[in-house]
Amino acid sequence: MLDMLPPGLVYIDVLLRAPENLSKPNKRWQRAFACIYYSRAFLLRSSEQKHGDWEKSSHPRSCTVLDIEPPLAFSSVDKNTLAELTKQKDLKVLHKLGGVHAVASVLETDLENGIRGDDEDLAKRHAAFGTNTYKKPPSQGFLHFIWEASKDFTILVLLFCAALSLGFGIKQKGPKEGWYDGGSIFVAVF
Repeated sequence: MLDMLPPGLVYIDVLLRAPENLSKPNKRWQRAFACIYYSRAFLLRSSEQKHGDWEKSSHPRSCTVLDIEPPLAFSSVDKNTLAELTKQKDLKVLHKLGGVHAVASVLETDLENGIRGDDEDLAKRHAAFGTNTYKKPPSQGFLHFIWEASKDFTILVLLFCAALSLGFGIKQKGPKEGWYDGGSIFVAVF
């Protein structure tokens, strides 16, 4: 196909290879430009070969539809199945996928060396699977930790003992001096 083009034209794979930092609409515009550019080049080349000038030709114009949307990387892999496989460590799912070698070949991974790791490979994997990070859970407030600690049986027993000590201390020594023991246990537990 490339030998049909006039020598001054750029190869189609150079035009179709969009930089990774372009947004989706810009990539589509670049692909549309490449499609139009090469359809004109093919028409120009065919008219030069047959008749010399396209406008003087008696042949009707024809159109060719090109599907220039490249296939998505790892489109044959079900991400949910892979996630289930890694979380559950289920051998049945692994055998259902064809075993270790089948999963490695689908993911384009070498069993001894891992992934290639170049920028293009990493960008392709990032687009297919997303980032390799966990969502940070929302931070909890101080009152949340107090509530969680109050559910502990030992803390509940200590608070009950502090309440008894406070009650008996106030009854025996009066409110001025009787709260020391029970109050200090409350402060210590808190």
